[in-house]
Amino acid sequence: MKKILFLGFNRDYISPYADIILNILGSIMDISFYGPGYSSQKELDLGIDQWIVNQEQYDFIMIDCVVATWSNDLQGIDVEKMFSTANLKFDTNIFLKFVNQFYTFFNKSSQKKIILANWDGYNLKKYIADFVTKTNSLVIDFQGTMIDSVESINKKYPFKKLNLNDNWFNFIKQNKERIITVPHTIYSSEFDLSPLENRKHNFTVVGSGYFERKKALKMTTLSFRTQSFISKLRLYINMQFSIKMTSARLNNYQFHYYDIISNSKSSFCSGGPMLYGVRKYFEIPSRGTVAIGWDCSGFNDMGFMDGVNFLKVKNNIEIKDILESYSVEELQKIANEGRMLIWRNHSDWARKKQLLETFNLISEGKFNGSYWEKGTYKHY
Repeated sequence: MKKILFLGFNRDYISPYADIILNILGSIMDISFYGPGYSSQKELDLGIDQWIVNQEQYDFIMIDCVVATWSNDLQGIDVEKMFSTANLKFDTNIFLKFVNQFYTFFNKSSQKKIILANWDGYNLKKYIADFVTKTNSLVIDFQGTMIDSVESINKKYPFKKLNLNDNWFNFIKQNKERIITVPHTIYSSEFDLSPLENRKHNFTVVGSGYFERKKALKMTTLSFRTQSFISKLRLYINMQFSIKMTSARLNNYQFHYYDIISNSKSSFCSGGPMLYGVRKYFEIPSRGTVAIGWDCSGFNDMGFMDGVNFLKVKNNIEIKDILESYSVEELQKIANEGRMLIWRNHSDWARKKQLLETFNLISEGKFNGSYWEKGTYKHY
């Protein structure tokens, strides 16, 4: 069995993208972890160069966005602020020491390299794309489905324009053979099979306050809007006063968040100003809830179909029309199709099968990139 070493920092975010990918890789390869929060103090005292001397040979060395986006310009960064939304399992005082170690080690390693690109592709500085090129790394990236340039996004998104760039968009287009396209993945345990007729809310809006979500929120009930306001105010206060994210707080937030979706007949879905295929496109259908909202970059290729497993809308008039015209039976059919799409194509067990095929090709020297087409995972 192939062996992979992950160099990084043990932490939990609200979005579990990185954790899920690492767990899946651990199911198809022998995976080892080295770094703050993963290793004992004795192991950390050795440093990566000395520690690895006594380890077996690894087939792959892997880092995530924290190491891959590092630069000397960030030496004086406020580490606590950098990880303000994460539950940290390491001492931030040693962060700078190890991020520099890992960056240097990865750069000079002769092993096959992988970067887990859990970063914001439209805000990526060019030196990071250059680092990927220089290290000749393969990239596991949910943004491999990006089909929109900044110019295209600005034409499609009717609200506030952001200061975006095409650095990563251009890299993907020019280096398809390096991209392992892995959208967000849903654990099998996250699926909800309860019927819509037993659910409390007809329509909800959850997540970050993108402009289109704020507008859609007006279509929810007064009691839900009040509840949503209180939750966001509490989160804002915690961030303003730098209240540390703990396991209990993270678990409480996630429970409340998922509970809302599971108790909704339908829930609004959008990718914000960058039209990303964010996790909500997968979370909402997996909970047996009808996803109502905007399409995203790679929408059709990931298997979403308007009127079949998703209901596309652009404004509140269309949302109102759906809420008034669709029967529970009609919504249930769409909900069932949505949940089945995620189960068959975007669950952890489905992703394991896909990545196993990919890494077999990599080992054989036959991998030329992967992509999605009409809901099917494919290789070039």
